[in-house]
Amino acid sequence: KEERFNLNQLHLRFPDRWKDNVPTLKNRDYPLGTINDGFFSLPRELMGVENQLMMYIMDPKLMHDINEHICKVWIAMYEELLAQIDLDFFYFWEDMSFKNGPMISPKFFQEFCTPYYRRMIDFLKGKGIRHLFVDTDGNCWKLIPLFIEVGITGMYPFEVQSGMDIVEVRKSFPEFVIVGGLNKIKVSEGKAATDAELDAKLPYMLRQGRFIPTCDHLVHPDISWKDFCYYREKIRQAVEKNQG
Repeated sequence: KEERFNLNQLHLRFPDRWKDNVPTLKNRDYPLGTINDGFFSLPRELMGVENQLMMYIMDPKLMHDINEHICKVWIAMYEELLAQIDLDFFYFWEDMSFKNGPMISPKFFQEFCTPYYRRMIDFLKGKGIRHLFVDTDGNCWKLIPLFIEVGITGMYPFEVQSGMDIVEVRKSFPEFVIVGGLNKIKVSEGKAATDAELDAKLPYMLRQGRFIPTCDHLVHPDISWKDFCYYREKIRQAVEKNQG
């Protein structure tokens, strides 16, 4: 903890030429945000997911100490950063679900993650950051209300193969920002499959708003450039039609 997460060494986390970039970042004409680990993903990276899940039961004091300390580090780090530039959005990387559901129970999430998310998000909102996103793969249905509770405003990528239907998510959580949710496998199957996927989702989702249409995670390697261009053109047409 003292070696790698020392509160007195935060300046070492900034790039060597950070101050040279500050004027450009302050005078930008584009949205700017940052991606940060979350309160599940960082302990997982430190000890591996199996050890992490066991420690929630075997050594809960350790797990609280980890999240308590990294919360202090992150708040101190962003206090320094946000004194120099502003951010439009903040993005937590939290791959904490697999195809059948979350890797952490809602009960354990509320015990080991909720207090620290609340503290971090209250800080970020106090700095004027309104758009707060979480990236988690897999089936995250049970986690969405918990993230909304702590102040998260949107999520990505809503993987179709794991049972995430963005139309149903929108109906259940009408104010939540949805990024993704378009089946990348269908795009790899050609125009007819792409048409069916987009026609089933885009008209409704675009009417409802708070939606950024894109693949449900990274573009699949089986998608040809031609099919990708077709898919993007279809999205452009749908967006323009909705705006008109």
